[in-house]
Amino acid sequence: MKLPWRRRGDPQVRVAALIERYRASDQAFFLMQFSEDVRPSWPPRQVTGLTVSSWVDALRITHVNDRYLDLYAFPRGRSPVGWSLDHLTGSRTAAIRLLVEFYAIGGLSQVELMRHRQDGHLMKLRGEYQILTHGRRVIGHYGLEDDVTIDLIGPKPTGVN
Repeated sequence: MKLPWRRRGDPQVRVAALIERYRASDQAFFLMQFSEDVRPSWPPRQVTGLTVSSWVDALRITHVNDRYLDLYAFPRGRSPVGWSLDHLTGSRTAAIRLLVEFYAIGGLSQVELMRHRQDGHLMKLRGEYQILTHGRRVIGHYGLEDDVTIDLIGPKPTGVN
């Protein structure tokens, strides 16, 4: 997975290009953006739980592709657009911890994590996440995710039904 890094240019054009690029991708794509009144500086001077706590409220999912909806088993007509990070992670504490770690390592992360689908099933994801900036301000971040659950449970033994 190769994600575009910090590029110059109109942020709305860059966001539109990202959405178009991953619209029909076979990887789950999501984009989270900060509201206009909260745009953290980049690179951050200090990343602490207290600093990041104010960011959690201002960060929302703004776009997902169809693969994301399928991967997370969203029922037809439902979407996570508008959800906050604490809604996705299940708690404000988890959301803060996730953002602190993400921003502290420089905003580019490749990880494997466990997530629940909307139908309650647990899955293992391999994701790559990247900060989206404009000048010295963070606009948000985006990610690509693949289901690697088979790696977790292993292949079915031969001859077993």
